[in-house]
Amino acid sequence: MLVLAAALVAACGGAEQAASPDSAPVQIGGLYQVTGVTIDQADDSQRQIEGRVRLVVESDQYTTHFELNTVFPGTEKVSARVVGTGAGTVEGNVLEGTSELQIVMAKVPGVDVGFAYLPRDVGPRVTSTSLAEFFGDGSVRVELENQPMEGVDYRPTKTILVGYRVEDI
Repeated sequence: MLVLAAALVAACGGAEQAASPDSAPVQIGGLYQVTGVTIDQADDSQRQIEGRVRLVVESDQYTTHFELNTVFPGTEKVSARVVGTGAGTVEGNVLEGTSELQIVMAKVPGVDVGFAYLPRDVGPRVTSTSLAEFFGDGSVRVELENQPMEGVDYRPTKTILVGYRVEDI
């Protein structure tokens, strides 16, 4: 699903640096503002997704926490938030890892899931594999392959995110 959040969505940021192919240092850790699309692999339908990802890098490992906003699959008006964590390895300016996320939906169509006192439903749990590439200008591109956890009704999706570091952590 929107596991978008999922991968890039690598963790909170440190001041760690990695070498890009041209040997220029690339800072990876930080807070990222991301936007993109989640594509249902069964019918190619798409939904927008956006939010923030905190990425922390320690040596050749990373952790991440993310909160992304979208709409619930199969609807056009039910606001949803994808929240989750991830971890994996760092090699140069590339991160590879996995994420686990939960989708929370608004019970009132057309109202933001974050609106105070709004009733919410807890939706499907999803796992993701992720691949993220970081660039010298502070930008990132993330691809996530999202699958339902065992016993969960959720169609596999692919999420593609792009964004920029907005804060060093």
